[in-house]
Formats: sequence, C-alpha cells, structure tokens
Amino acid sequence: KLAGIERVNPDNLNFNDIFVWEDIAKDNTSIFQMESDFAGHIVKQLFSKEVLKKIKQQIGHIDYLSLFSMANGAIRPAGESYRDKMCQGIVNDNGHPVLNEMLSSTLGYLVYQEQIIEFLNKFCGFSMGQADLVRRGFAKKTGTEQYIPQIKDGFIKTMQEKYNTSKEEAEKIIESFLKVIEDASDYLFSLNHSLPYSMIGFACGYLRKYYTIEYLTVLLNINEGNQEKTTKIIEYAKSKGIKVKPIEFGKSKANYFFDKAENTIYRG
Repeated sequence: KLAGIERVNPDNLNFNDIFVWEDIAKDNTSIFQMESDFAGHIVKQLFSKEVLKKIKQQIGHIDYLSLFSMANGAIRPAGESYRDKMCQGIVNDNGHPVLNEMLSSTLGYLVYQEQIIEFLNKFCGFSMGQADLVRRGFAKKTGTEQYIPQIKDGFIKTMQEKYNTSKEEAEKIIESFLKVIEDASDYLFSLNHSLPYSMIGFACGYLRKYYTIEYLTVLLNINEGNQEKTTKIIEYAKSKGIKVKPIEFGKSKANYFFDKAENTIYRG
C-alpha cells in the first residue's frame, strides 16, 4: 500500500532479477528464513560471482530461484555433509550416470524429501508407500536408523541386477546417500516447503531493493517491541542512507512513517 503497487506474488515477480539476488547475498537483513548469520554466509557464498560462474560453466545455465531453494534446504540438518561443496559450486558426481541424472536439478546433491522418496523407489526396491513411511521419519524427526540396512541391501541389489554394477562399487556409491539419510533424522526439508519459502524470501529482497523506505517502515512497525530486530533494521536503513529519527511534532504519526523527500523514517 505504501509503495502504491500491486501485492507481489509468484506471477508478477521476475525471479531472474540478478540485482535482487546480488542484494540478498550482500545483506540478509529481513530475508525470510535466511536472517541468521549462518544462512547469510551460505547465500553469500553460493551467489558469489565466482561460484555462479563455476556453476554456469558446468551445467550451462543458472536457475536462481532453484539455487536459493537449495540453500534453504542445505541450511537444515540433513545438509551437513554436502553444503560446503554445494556452496563452492561443485557439481557432485554420485558415481553413476543414472544417479547424476536424477539429481541434476540440485547439482547432484540429495536435498529434498521428494528426492529421497524417488531414490528409495527407483533404486532401493521400496514401494512409494514404503518410501513415504521413511519420509515421515524425516518430517517428524523420529529417526531413520531402522531403514538403513534395507536401503543399503535394496540399492546394492538394484545396481547389480539393473545396472550391472559390482557389489563393491554399489557399496561405495551408497555411502554418501546413507550419510544424508542419517543426517535427515534431525530434519530434511521438502521442495514443497523450500520453493515457496524461497519465493517469499525473494519477495522480501525485491521490495527491500526497489521500495526500500516503504519496506523498512513496515518492518519497523511489524517488529516494534523486538529491540534486536529493530536495531538491525535501523542499521540497514543507515547503510542505505535512510535516517531513522525519534518522535517529532508535525512529522510523527501513530506508527513509524516515512518522509520520502527527507529520506527519513520517523518513530510513531
């Protein structure tokens, strides 16, 4: 309302706006799901010019929203074993072309619940129903240890019978998958969470970049009473040359409000 624009949504946002992504990577203040120092470090690495260039050289194109969604998944506990490599732009080789093809959309990494369901179904002899029981273990954080022997045996059997892979080679290939599945006991993200969360994060970045004073005014009102967040918002405002001033007669309203001509936000 303050900006005088249509409410932003996935249909009217340009997710290929590299200027927004660069801005998000530079500073993660107020970016949905990405406000922690840890998440900010991940995104800064992944969206650095060097890493983006490396990814483009390896796969030929970059889908920025998918990359951000991967970061959203990688900051969860299940991402511990691969997030450093992913953030360096290293496309993972899973040891077999069919596995690399299955995980091509996530640079060769097992990131989402949906991918593990597909992996268990296609490569480990699980029915879709059985695979979903494993997925529920990730979603509810109830553990996956009891499934590990069945997953390992099923994978070795499939790779031997369907892809003519030796038992020794199959045992070697499955190790990295088992590590993600074990780590996922503490929580593995799903694509149907990560993608919408990433769209919201991008929307925050878009509004912050192009409607900065209006966006920061709303943030200050939403976070009134939260001193830590208020301090961060004021620091960000200052970094953009926007002054945040105390209550002033003739300027202040009931809530925080801005004077665009003065590039100033006044406290309510």
